[in-house]
Amino acid sequence: MNQTNPSPSEELSPGIILVFYGAMALGAWYWAGGFGEGGGVSFRTADAKLPWALAEGIGFGLAVVGVTSVLLRASEALRRVAADIRQIIGRPGIVSIALIAAASSVGEEMLFRGAMQSAWGFAPTVVVFGFVHGLPGTRYWAWGVFAFVVGIGLGLMTLHTGSILAATLAHFTINYINLSRLVANRFDEFI
Repeated sequence: MNQTNPSPSEELSPGIILVFYGAMALGAWYWAGGFGEGGGVSFRTADAKLPWALAEGIGFGLAVVGVTSVLLRASEALRRVAADIRQIIGRPGIVSIALIAAASSVGEEMLFRGAMQSAWGFAPTVVVFGFVHGLPGTRYWAWGVFAFVVGIGLGLMTLHTGSILAATLAHFTINYINLSRLVANRFDEFI
């Protein structure tokens, strides 16, 4: 792969992302009980908690986006991760970025907060979420630590609101804004 600017044929296809995260969401839905009584993964939030879910999700997402800039200044390891992500995704347009952010946030939140946290509990889910993003001793260890900390917030929002809506909104906000900034070279001063 070209190390500076991938050609369009080298960019990660949004279609591949949709298939991958669609399969993840389907697996999570099945694991959580699918159509069975009381089964499945729920975005449904009690009316009284809906304002909290919206505020928590978007507010937490924006806070993480702000912290990302600070962390990129401080961490060479996170700057390497950002450079690698830019290399992998190439230069998608805004619609592709929205699809990537939506697919990854829905798929991952259905799996981790919807199915796994319901089955295994809060702490094991946070640990697995961190490990999936970067194992200790690997090039992506810093991303794993970052995901572990963010996963704590996502899991707590799910416990507080009783659904994965807030966590999904937060995850989408983080991915959409950070990917947009990465593709638009807004992190170049850091990486």
